[in-house]
Amino acid sequence: ETWRQSDAGDVPCWLRPEEGGDYFGAVARGDGCDVNWFEGAKGDLGLRESRPAFLPDRPAGAVLGFDEDLYRFCSAVLGKQQWYDARGTSDFNDELAHRCVDANVNILRVLSTRPGAGWSMCQNLRWQLCAIHGQLPGQQGDAALRFARAPDRLQLAEWQHPTSYPCDHPGGCDGAYAVGDVFFAEACILQRICSNARAMWDSAEVRAVVCDLDTDAVADLARELRVKAP
Repeated sequence: ETWRQSDAGDVPCWLRPEEGGDYFGAVARGDGCDVNWFEGAKGDLGLRESRPAFLPDRPAGAVLGFDEDLYRFCSAVLGKQQWYDARGTSDFNDELAHRCVDANVNILRVLSTRPGAGWSMCQNLRWQLCAIHGQLPGQQGDAALRFARAPDRLQLAEWQHPTSYPCDHPGGCDGAYAVGDVFFAEACILQRICSNARAMWDSAEVRAVVCDLDTDAVADLARELRVKAP
C-alpha cells in the first residue's frame, strides 16, 4: 500500500532493483527524467511509452501543491470550473492529469499499476529534481518551480491532523501517510537542497522560484535517509 508507513526491515524504495543501485546519485544528476510521469492515466496519455502532448512552442512549467490546488490552478488556466464534481463519472486523479496536460502544466500524476512503476516518494523526489533541472518532458529547460499554493500558506494543523486520503474518514489513519503530506515533504526538501530556499517563504504571494541546487545538501540528505531507514 503506497500510503502505509514503513516497518522495520522494509526495503527502502531507493534500494529496490528498479532504482538501479545509484538512486541518489542519479537523482542529483537529473537522470531518468524522460519518462511518462502520467503513466496509468486513461487513454494514450497513460501509456508507458507516451509523452504528454504539451505545446511545442511554450514550456510546460512544473507546478507543485495540494491536489485540490493543482486542480484549481489547471482549471483556471483553461477557464473551466475550478472545483471537482464528485457526482460525475470521471476519476479525480485521471481528470486532474488530463486537465493539467491540456493546460500545458507539468504535474506528477503516476497512476500506473505496473509492478515497480507505481507512485512512491522515490518517484516523487526524482520528479522534483528533474523539475529543478528543467528536464521534465515538455519543460524545455524552464527551471522555475511554480506553486499552486504559496509555501508560506502551509498550515501545520493540516500536517498534524490531515484530512486528505487515506485520512479522510472518521477512523483516522494511524500508521499511514496522507496525500497532503507530499506537498509538505516537497517544500521541506526544497528548503533543504536549494541554497536560495528562503525566497519560497518571503510572503504568501510567492508563486515561483528557481532553485539554486546545492549538491552537497543533496548528498547530506541522502546520507541521513540511509541512516534513518527502517
